[in-house]
Amino acid sequence: MGGFTADAIEVPHAPEIQSLSWRIRSNGSTLIVSGDLATDRMFMAPFAADADLLIHESYSNEALDAMAADLPNPESRDRFRRLFPSNHSEISVVAKIAEEARVKRLALTHLLSVAGEIVLVGTGKEHYSGEVFAAQVGESLEI
Repeated sequence: MGGFTADAIEVPHAPEIQSLSWRIRSNGSTLIVSGDLATDRMFMAPFAADADLLIHESYSNEALDAMAADLPNPESRDRFRRLFPSNHSEISVVAKIAEEARVKRLALTHLLSVAGEIVLVGTGKEHYSGEVFAAQVGESLEI
């Protein structure tokens, strides 16, 4: 079994929380893990360039609206709709970054509980020409 190297960069997230993205290389393969972030092409496209697999947190606007609708009052709903996107990544932006970075596969994670995988994957495929899928808890992949 070969060794690996890992590099990390700090990415934009909530001011009081440090969030990192990781680039892990082993045996000629490269894995990128986004961490939680307000998606920024300046960080992610170069960092993820030519990776075999990009694991990126993602949400859909449909899921965001559904979760906000369940909150108890208009102030909570407005706050949630305003703050969540400032710290997380909407699927169309994630898919465009994956396309720009020329990654081979895109795994979506950290999904809102009401996020429909079909919506996420479908939206991802509108903006990314590679394989895109919603990662499952306990799933293992070979890269």
